[in-house]
Amino acid sequence: MLKTVWTVMATGMLAVGIAGCGGGSSLSEDYCKKLDSCNALSGTSVSQCTEDVNKSLDAMTSSQRSDFEKAAKVCLDMANCTNFLVCDSNLAVP
Repeated sequence: MLKTVWTVMATGMLAVGIAGCGGGSSLSEDYCKKLDSCNALSGTSVSQCTEDVNKSLDAMTSSQRSDFEKAAKVCLDMANCTNFLVCDSNLAVP
């Protein structure tokens, strides 16, 4: 099983930096949707995951958030769940 709590926290960290970009979904929401589609949320909803990610992002410095968002985007670009989940498990939460 994935480290769900960490995953939710990590995912939460993505949203705040991107949420202000306007239009469409945020990076955190996209990330949580991908986690959900890969059956990795373990009882957490996409909306709760997104909220948690946003809270975590709020706690980061601008540079930490930027670095984390770049890494998360790399994970999102993974074509299949196996690669995405390996990438997700390697994300470093500052």
